[in-house]
Parts: sequence; structure tokens; C-alpha cells
Amino acid sequence: FGGGLDRIRRRTITLEGAGEGLPFSSILSMCEDRDGVIWAVTQNGVLAHKTNGVWSAIPTDSQWPGDATCVAADGTGSLWIGTHLRGLFCYRDGHFVNWGDVRKLDGKTLHTLLVDKKGGVWIGQETPTAIWHLQDGKLEDFPVPPNSRIIRAMVEDAAGNIWAGTSKGVLLRVANGKLEEVTPRPDQELASIRCLAATPDGALWIGFAGWGVGCIKDGKYAEINSGQGLFDDYVSHIVPDERGWLWFAANRGIFKVRRSELEAVAQGQIS
Repeated sequence: FGGGLDRIRRRTITLEGAGEGLPFSSILSMCEDRDGVIWAVTQNGVLAHKTNGVWSAIPTDSQWPGDATCVAADGTGSLWIGTHLRGLFCYRDGHFVNWGDVRKLDGKTLHTLLVDKKGGVWIGQETPTAIWHLQDGKLEDFPVPPNSRIIRAMVEDAAGNIWAGTSKGVLLRVANGKLEEVTPRPDQELASIRCLAATPDGALWIGFAGWGVGCIKDGKYAEINSGQGLFDDYVSHIVPDERGWLWFAANRGIFKVRRSELEAVAQGQIS
């Protein structure tokens, strides 16, 4: 008796860093593979995975040189890893395979990877001459406009089109085997693109550095920022969930907004 009152509640967010076994606390890229293993690339180029609740780094050796920059998983069990100046690697069944001559990818730093619905791997680089597409062992290039800068984000929309956004603010789309620039902002008002997301209704969501969120739907474009009530204008990641919410990772933390509410604001601009 007299022990007081205890409060028990579920924990919704946990922070994992060096104290939980990560080799470096700053993360550049993450994914979940077919078997449910979480993979992460740290800012200092280490590839790590979490199994049985424990983080561990993948050691470098003759097969794996390290210097990882981005990671993505496909539906066959393969893990794709982009690197700094060392090309593209595939990890499967406990073994690394270097995908061919690094010079075929211009020998540049790979910044983002996207696995599409058909299992193709899309590769975005630093100061690229092209976006690369690897399908069934064949590499195809889609030349990009000069001075597009870093391909920072890529996503596949509901119709199967591939979108890419750059640090300069250029928006690109690959549709019907052709790449075209579809930047919605005027050249003199470009805003750096940090992330892209697509929703089942056909909308494309764009996260900007300092300009909030853009939305392209049915060929129309609108922007939502703090002036319309958005919590933060510096958006680094957008994740749609199955309940109609959009989750945002931003400079000031994580927040969520109902997609219907944002679309209503966007529609009001268009109207």
C-alpha cells in the first residue's frame, strides 16, 4: 500500500542512434527488404541492417568497398546499393555483385535509387547527363537537361510514369519511353526539390526546401505553404498512408495532414 500510481501507455515513436548500435546516427537512405529486414545507409558511407532487433554494420572486403550513398530493395530479394564514385552494387543471398564498369554510369556519385513495379532500377546521380534505367541486365539512359544538378528524388506514379526532382528545382517525367522536363515553376523562381510522393488518385506531391509542398493532379499545379497553414515549408520526406493522411518529415519535426484537406486548399488556388 502507498506505492503511488503508475501510468502505462504505448510508445508511438522511438529514436535509434549510436546507442542502439547504429554505426553513425545520421541516415541518408533506408528501406525494408522482402524478408522484413531494415537496411540503412549512414552519412559516413556505412551500410547497416537490423536483424533480431540489433543493428550491425556490413564490413568492407574485396566484394564490398563501402562508401554507400543510397539503398533500395526489389521484390525478388535483391538489395541495390548506390555508392560514391564506385558504381552500383547488388546484394543477394549473402553476396555482393558489382554491376559492371563504373564508367557506364559516368563514374559519378549515385544519390537516389527507385525500384519500379516491373522490377526495373532507376538511378539518379550527382550532376548527371542522364537518368539510368536497369532492366533485365540492360542499362538504358534518358538524357536530362544541362545543369539540372543532383537527382535528389524519384517516384513512380499510379499510371507507371517515373518522376525525378533535382536540387536545382527541375522536375522530370519519363512516360512512354521518353523523358521530358515538366517543371511547374518559372525558370527564375525554381525551388529546390527535396522529395516526391505519389498517391493512388494520380496526384504527385513535391516537397520543397523553403517553399512548402506542390501538388500536380489532372494536369493542374498548386502549392501549399505556411501561409495556408502548413506546419513547415522545408519538407524532406512525404509518406502517404492507407488512411488518407500524408506524413511529412521536415526541418521542425514530423507532422501529418489529411490528404483531402491539402487537395481542397490546392483546388481553391486553381479555382
